[in-house]
Amino acid sequence: MSPPPYAIGIDLGGTYLRAALVERGKGFLEQVQVETEAEKGPDHILDRVADLARRMMRAVPGNEVAGLGMGAPGAINWERTTLSHPPNLSGWTKVNVREALRERLGQPDLSVTLENDANVAALGSAFYSVGQPYDSFLMVTLGTGVGGAIIYRDRIFRGTTGAAGEFGHLSIDHEGPVARSGVAGAIEAYLGQRFLSRHARYRLLARETVLHERAGDDLEDLTPKMLSERWGRPRRDRRRRRPASPTPTCRESHPCRRIQ
Repeated sequence: MSPPPYAIGIDLGGTYLRAALVERGKGFLEQVQVETEAEKGPDHILDRVADLARRMMRAVPGNEVAGLGMGAPGAINWERTTLSHPPNLSGWTKVNVREALRERLGQPDLSVTLENDANVAALGSAFYSVGQPYDSFLMVTLGTGVGGAIIYRDRIFRGTTGAAGEFGHLSIDHEGPVARSGVAGAIEAYLGQRFLSRHARYRLLARETVLHERAGDDLEDLTPKMLSERWGRPRRDRRRRRPASPTPTCRESHPCRRIQ
């Protein structure tokens, strides 16, 4: 008997948890997004993942899917079953995601595969998006943290530790701010969403930039998206505006030029 044509995809992020139901040859059938509630720990988050998976399963005949794939930040073992120390989630120390989801869903034989979220994004780009023309490229993902992946000859390049593409944890200043991963001066400490929001909030409180004119009093809920939107507003004291120079914008991830 051939496996069902349906599969579930889960994206575990530090801020949002996303789920999608896909059908072979047809693409997305359903998508949903909820808040991760990361502060409540791994058991609570896995309960939410299981709830989303059940919702997806109810949309297909017999509630049967070929499997579930989950992209997550952090270190993942070679068997693709265990998640450890994601930099934007606390309390995850060698959590066996496969067994936890099988138990919660009551399906001990369900195919559950775990993969680093940046690797998943890179594979998606390689097969379905702007990475298609290249057999080798680098990808950087920007979100709550900073992730990265290497595609080399149409495959994920993992390196000896399995984390070859984790650019966000590279230190560029050993005396710099400490990222959630514990690395001083890590790239993620300068480009992650939390740092950008915190740094902008500090500058706004000090009234060191014109941003305080545009941000108003919403400092507690300040996000990079809000800053981007409000930066586009005209200044109250500006009578003439210079034409804006073209600036590339990266909404989620962008593959770098091909490796020669």
